[in-house]
Amino acid sequence: MRDVSRMLDAMEADTTPAATPPVSTAAPLLPPHPETAIAANDDPSMPLLAILAIAVAGGLVVPALATLAWRRRKRLSISRPNAPSDRPAATDPLPTSASVTHRDQVTLPPAWVYRGSSFDTPPIQVADDPVNLLVAPVAMAPLARTDHWDTCVRQARALPRQDADARLAHAENEVRATLDDADDRARPALLAQWTRVRLARIERFSGATRLFAMRELVAAIEGDPAAADPVAIDARIEAQLAWASWVRGDAAASRLAEAERLCAMLRGDDARCTALALRREGQIFLQRAELVRGRQALADMERAQACFDKAHALLPDAETALLVARTALHRARSLSPADAADACAHALIHAFLAEQETGCRAEALACRLDIQLVYAALAVDDHGHAGVTASLGRDLEAAGPLAPTARLALAEACLREGDPAKAAGLCESIWNDGGAQPRLLNLWRDACHRWSGIEGHDRAALARSLRLLAIARSTL
Repeated sequence: MRDVSRMLDAMEADTTPAATPPVSTAAPLLPPHPETAIAANDDPSMPLLAILAIAVAGGLVVPALATLAWRRRKRLSISRPNAPSDRPAATDPLPTSASVTHRDQVTLPPAWVYRGSSFDTPPIQVADDPVNLLVAPVAMAPLARTDHWDTCVRQARALPRQDADARLAHAENEVRATLDDADDRARPALLAQWTRVRLARIERFSGATRLFAMRELVAAIEGDPAAADPVAIDARIEAQLAWASWVRGDAAASRLAEAERLCAMLRGDDARCTALALRREGQIFLQRAELVRGRQALADMERAQACFDKAHALLPDAETALLVARTALHRARSLSPADAADACAHALIHAFLAEQETGCRAEALACRLDIQLVYAALAVDDHGHAGVTASLGRDLEAAGPLAPTARLALAEACLREGDPAKAAGLCESIWNDGGAQPRLLNLWRDACHRWSGIEGHDRAALARSLRLLAIARSTL
């Protein structure tokens, strides 16, 4: 209790300078240092802030000076990679004057060193043959005779689309140039040839583009002075028949009516003109048979067969014989088995006759293959026909580039012989060349169906073929 009373007395005592200090037996305190004396109205934290500011400034200045010195040393090492003592003074490119600043020093580019690897392209030097620019290029010789133009069109129809377009474009330019400079006697034949070449190019088109091009072709032929000649009329009928095969219904009937009107103009006293008119009439009956069904179609095919037989009797040639064979084969597919066998025999005879000409050999072989397939379908035991079908297929493949009709016959043979993948590939090639028809698409569908039933088949190839088949059906 006594210690507590002393603490309370010390706390209640007056500590101001005016008051008299209490008498104590303790030793007196030393007076404060005169430089650190603090006035009554001064802030005791000011010296601390000043000391702190000086410390912060020093801490910032020292790293800044160190950074500046480091950058200067780095810049000097880049600008002068070698020490002055390592090279002679005479070769020193830098000036020795003390007044030159560092910005005036020359900076040497870095020395790049390429290091090769095993992936580098070998240094191959190609030396082309020298070209003499003073010699004019030799142009392709124009085809003067009409049989050359027919051969060109026949060969182009058996080529892929790009190759055929290039060849037909060259042929059309040649015929057109010859036609512009031709006299009145040679103009009808040249006009007919130009029409057939242009028609072969239009066959490669599709949709509205083909129809518009066909309309322009017909208008150009009708406005020509030589359009009334029998040779030109025959070409005009061929154009109308092709146009009718690309449309349906009333549009096809109107095209066939126009072709029939031109056939009446083609008739004459000459046996050749009569044979041409009979051939065109038979083709008109065949296309009309495709527009109708049942007995009317069979009656039109019989009229077409009669016209072709008469034309072949008047003017026996390979093309007319081939028309006879194909018409008889078409009839055989719609007749009873007994009548179909007779029609196939009639077709086979004329197919052999057409095969004797080199230009029609591939088409005649395709017709023989179609006839053999019909025979195999009619026969009860078809083991004897299997070898003949395979032999005809090999002969047809060896005949060279095939037209779409020949490839279609080969596709049917491949499907019958148990090779649906090859049959689907042939159908795809026919469609790529612009030969999309219901018969082709049905054969393509059957080939894909049988292809899917083979164990271990190529699923990716089959899926691609089915996708293309769907596209072909949508564009028909």
